[in-house]
Amino acid sequence: MAPNGVDIQKRPALFDHCNLIWDGMLERAHPEEDADGNKYLIYTGFLTKLFRESGLSVPYYSSVMTAMQKMDCVRQQRRGGGNSPSEWLLVQKPTIELFRARMDMPTGKVKSPKAENMDQLRQGQKDLNTRVTSLESQVQYLLALVPGPHNREDDA
Repeated sequence: MAPNGVDIQKRPALFDHCNLIWDGMLERAHPEEDADGNKYLIYTGFLTKLFRESGLSVPYYSSVMTAMQKMDCVRQQRRGGGNSPSEWLLVQKPTIELFRARMDMPTGKVKSPKAENMDQLRQGQKDLNTRVTSLESQVQYLLALVPGPHNREDDA
């Protein structure tokens, strides 16, 4: 059992990865204050380097950062690239409750982005098939109303 009371065996690896990266970002964050006196923490750096230093391979970047954004743990302030670091507002530490609520995981499983895309494509195809069937019925009805060669019965 982890210190936060969550059974480690039932905790998704993606959640642990999110916490690992959060801790690294928090460790390197600096405080800032806006014109209204609101204080907040900003991480400025190269996340791909942080991933490598944390022992996570860079391909985890998308799934971890997407999960952290869905949980509203971080908000990107400035996109990095090349020699330019990215800038992220640190909002709140990931919790298992946030993770389960925001990642649509009542069973503790996260759908991969590919699976989500496939579900969306299947639904789109189903919707289009329904529309085509409806249009075909409407065309048949309209053709039946208009006299012409398409409406003649065979003489044979």
